Amino acid sequence: MTPLSGDRRLGQIHYGLEAYASANGARMPERLEELCPDQLTPDVLLVPGDPDPLRTTAGFLASYEYVGPLHCRDVGVIIVCEPARTAGDKRGALTTGGEVLALAPDEFRNRMRESLSRVMAEGWNDYPEQRRAEITDFYSRD
Repeated sequence: MTPLSGDRRLGQIHYGLEAYASANGARMPERLEELCPDQLTPDVLLVPGDPDPLRTTAGFLASYEYVGPLHCRDVGVIIVCEPARTAGDKRGALTTGGEVLALAPDEFRNRMRESLSRVMAEGWNDYPEQRRAEITDFYSRD
């Protein structure tokens, strides 16, 4: 079996998120691992060659970083990204609209800042303080 490229993995994650939301009253998962095994196989969440993947609570390895559910439905907000440790000269990211991006480091930082601004513009005060800190942390990644 040929390993999926990062673009294909992010595309599959998008479809997994859409299927999850469809089956759960438009609610998005708290963690990507909730997509497994119903929407995705766990290997989709692992970037090949990741030197330091995280072990999920379900016991499998995962690489991609996910912001979690947002109130923001603005198309173009980054919600999943490839970790810096696996990125080459471009870093993979997935937006709320399902767009798969390959961004150079400066582009990635700019899109993350722009995404945080969009999230903050839509229901920011509805999040508990801890969740606001988690969201800010996700969008502050280099």
